[in-house]
Amino acid sequence: MKRIHYVFFLINSLLLLPFGELSAQNFRAAIRKNKMAVNERFQLSFQAENIEAQSISYPKFDGFQIVMGPSTSTQQSYQNVGGKISQSVTVMYNFVLSPRKKGTFKIGAATLTDRQGKTYKTNPITITVSDAPQASNDPNAASAVNRQQAIEAELKQLIFLRAFVSKKKLYQGDQFVVTYKLYHAPEIAGRLNSLELEEAPGYEGFWAEKVDLKNSQPALEVVKNRRFYVSVLKQDILIPQKSGKLKIDPLTVSMIVPIPKQRTRRKRDPLDPFADLDDLFQSPFGRHENYKFLAKNTPISIDVDALPAGKPASFSGMVGKLNMDVSLNQDTVDAGEAVTLSIKYSGEGNLPKIQPPKLTFPADFEVYDPKTKERVSRVGGKLTGSRTFDYLIIPRIPGDYEIPKVEVAYFDPKAKKYKTLSKDRFPLTVTGEAPAEISSQGRRLNKEDVELLGQDIRHIRTSKAGFVDTDSFFLGSGPFWALLLTPFLGFLFLLVWDKRRKDQRADVVGTRSKKASKQAKKRLSTAQQYIKDSNERSFFDEVSRVLWGYAGDKLALGQSDLSREQVSSMLQEKGASGSSVEELKAIMDHCEFAIFAPSSAEVGMQATYDRALELIMKLEKELQA
Repeated sequence: MKRIHYVFFLINSLLLLPFGELSAQNFRAAIRKNKMAVNERFQLSFQAENIEAQSISYPKFDGFQIVMGPSTSTQQSYQNVGGKISQSVTVMYNFVLSPRKKGTFKIGAATLTDRQGKTYKTNPITITVSDAPQASNDPNAASAVNRQQAIEAELKQLIFLRAFVSKKKLYQGDQFVVTYKLYHAPEIAGRLNSLELEEAPGYEGFWAEKVDLKNSQPALEVVKNRRFYVSVLKQDILIPQKSGKLKIDPLTVSMIVPIPKQRTRRKRDPLDPFADLDDLFQSPFGRHENYKFLAKNTPISIDVDALPAGKPASFSGMVGKLNMDVSLNQDTVDAGEAVTLSIKYSGEGNLPKIQPPKLTFPADFEVYDPKTKERVSRVGGKLTGSRTFDYLIIPRIPGDYEIPKVEVAYFDPKAKKYKTLSKDRFPLTVTGEAPAEISSQGRRLNKEDVELLGQDIRHIRTSKAGFVDTDSFFLGSGPFWALLLTPFLGFLFLLVWDKRRKDQRADVVGTRSKKASKQAKKRLSTAQQYIKDSNERSFFDEVSRVLWGYAGDKLALGQSDLSREQVSSMLQEKGASGSSVEELKAIMDHCEFAIFAPSSAEVGMQATYDRALELIMKLEKELQA
């Protein structure tokens, strides 16, 4: 009871103290020890003392796995010196790290900018990592290390993550499937909580397409004569964009596992009135503690062979199986009416690689750029579908014509050779009367001639011109000068407008970057519709696509070049703050994992939508500054 009275006295004393001035400002990095073992977890804290932070940029943790973080905590302290009270407020940005390999590593400085624009940097930290845990004279510390090692060893027998690929050796451009499965023993079934994505797999050198796992159900499998429940966490279709030995980095997930709590036994004093109260905390309701366990698969190596030499001229990169269907909606048409030529490619493989064929049409045809229609399915772990090009053709002169031959080549990985598909020429009869502009010699005119005829010959006026008498002179008047200068001013305006239009067309990167925010907000409206429909999987998939698309447009990166490391470094180079980059990673991780682990979507769709929209607006301000 004396201890309780003392605590209340201390709290009341602090509340009665007047607040004083803040102590000196400082920004430092803190760590308990600089020597540790591989896979041993430790906490690194960046501490901002009496600084109101505007933004913070964290260093790269090369050689370390981020187990948790960044998380924020605050400490306040007061000091009374000679009756003058000073207050100190420390905000700590905490990371839990784990070294991946032995060696000596240096963690660089974190950078903090306060609201006045002043910059602070922490001290760099050097860490030595060994194979085995460092010896300790503290028996309690040694016991804690041994207990953690025993827990990790036991959980690795009960829970593990594996990745499977449908092919380990293939040609560049060929598709294969990677599937991530989580195994857990029946004795811990139903006890895994807070399944979250810690680190997404790296697909550097691959083009990736997510497979919808809407109907995926857990199953039972036997591994080494032991039964396990198996859940498919993630499945992606990958297409290598280059040849050589490519590596698929592991997927890392975390989960909370309840484990027996270590009890501290002490001798019970029968005269201690609080002994029964202490026993309450050793009841069955408090005998377990939550332990965060990380599971990740081993990296996978893929051997990718380059496509053989001798590519046909009509080859545009398609690898897989391909069919072609060419049709003309009508074979007889009047002059000046439209006809449609449809070229449809269907099959399985990297269909988006197919480009419109280069066709040479008769000079009397007016041909517009083809309209592209694409339908791609990812069902069954295969990229299948079709890609159609529709040409709108308007023949101007009557006669008998032929639509040119259509040809396309693709590479068949099973046959290990190029194959060519072709369609013979289509006859097209253009009826109707020839235009009056055809010369007496019967010369056939092309479409440029037709556009100019009728403008180079004018009729002779036979009627009398009307004249109006006036007392004023038009020459030198205001309307005279206005009419005289109008063509020149109009010509200058057209020159400026044409130059600006050409500059905008040439600056594809700039135009794409300027429209990135507008496109992202437009696509977020689709995600908002999924909120109304309570379609969680589609919502998180759409938000993930919006963020990746925004980053690609803003940084002018192609889909195959998008990676977390590339996007993070380029955003910071262009002026984005470290907190914005970390927020982008966090939202992407949350969305990606929510797609195949619905329990991780507890934050809510509306909250994720608000975070994504706020982040896009914040990045726009930072990148335009």
